Amino acid sequence: MRRPSPSWPSRLRPLGVWLEVLLVLVLLLLPGRAQAGKRSMIPPGQEQTIRTFVEAGLDAGEGPAPSIGIDRDRIHVDVGEGLRFVIFHPEVALTDPGDSAVLVAPGVLLVCGPAEAPRPCSDDERERERPRAEALARARDEVADTIWIIEESGQPGAAATNTGSAEDTSGRPSHDPPRRSGDWIGQLAALLALVTGLGLALVAARERRRERRTIPPLELAALLALLTTFVALTLHFTALMPLHEHNSFVARSDCAIDERCVDDPVSGWSPTAFAGYRLLLTAIPYEVPWLSRLSLILSLIDLVLAWALARTTMLALGRPRLASIAGLTTVAILALHPVFWRLAGSASFWPWSLAWMQSALLAGLWASRVGRPRLAALGWLVAATSLALAAGGNLVCLTLGPLFLLAPLC
Repeated sequence: MRRPSPSWPSRLRPLGVWLEVLLVLVLLLLPGRAQAGKRSMIPPGQEQTIRTFVEAGLDAGEGPAPSIGIDRDRIHVDVGEGLRFVIFHPEVALTDPGDSAVLVAPGVLLVCGPAEAPRPCSDDERERERPRAEALARARDEVADTIWIIEESGQPGAAATNTGSAEDTSGRPSHDPPRRSGDWIGQLAALLALVTGLGLALVAARERRRERRTIPPLELAALLALLTTFVALTLHFTALMPLHEHNSFVARSDCAIDERCVDDPVSGWSPTAFAGYRLLLTAIPYEVPWLSRLSLILSLIDLVLAWALARTTMLALGRPRLASIAGLTTVAILALHPVFWRLAGSASFWPWSLAWMQSALLAGLWASRVGRPRLAALGWLVAATSLALAAGGNLVCLTLGPLFLLAPLC
């Protein structure tokens, strides 16, 4: 007896989904790659060079060592007595420092008063600190090309007036730079995958209720307890601050929220990641603590997805009795691991990328088991788009490319 030919949704699996992945990857990656550039910033690893020139400029060999902080493209030097210098690249054009800061040397601001309540500097303070500011400027000029990375046009750009907040995205070019023209593609893909994936999750939950295969309340309570424990341990043992001090993670968020930044300042992440992450950054107060809180929230989502993925894997293997154990064990291993605590509050993009990778696996597993062709097609669509967002967001993930080509043979 002749077997009926498969319907077109069935033919989406498995070859069609991988062809779609490649197509979506091309669409997501090409717009940003076509106009890559650089922004002005201080990259990681310059701390010792900065301390050396600051101490030389202040002639601090005899007195107490100054307190030095680095904020993306500027150096904060606290010299005590409520006085701080803010040092920029020598070519930065500082505009309107404001009442709480005064320009006392080329590229060097003097800020007076406590950090939480700066005050206008008096004339005596300006004149007294001007020689030290000029000495800092001379010492900085000798090593500026070593410390700062300037955008490829060679113009470091005008610095913003704010001297301390995360919303200050200085180093912007003084001319009108190219913009990320393809942001809408990545954002639309992320929104479609999110909305469609949530809709399919609701459909799956309704089918479980109808078939009386609901998740045991005790398992949900244990999951909630593990998530709560994870947050408590993260807040207790780590600080919700970016890794690498001031450097790459905050700079990447600055780049993501500003469409004039067309490439990762320290390489690694593509405009695809910046386009999607910008959706999240525009929904929160753009301050350094909130960047870490956002990555903590995404890490919680990662734990929930890991639980769902482990459960679904056991169900797909025909071991439903192990589904609860596998899901909770997976979450426990991650939630109780110190490295995951630190990554969760680091303001890294990795929780974002990991969420899309797990979403792709979860949607693909579900689509391979669902019996309704149209729902299966939607599931494969979510899997393909999520995988494209994950693999297209970080260049490291592109090493999975050979697996994309081999997957249809499995």
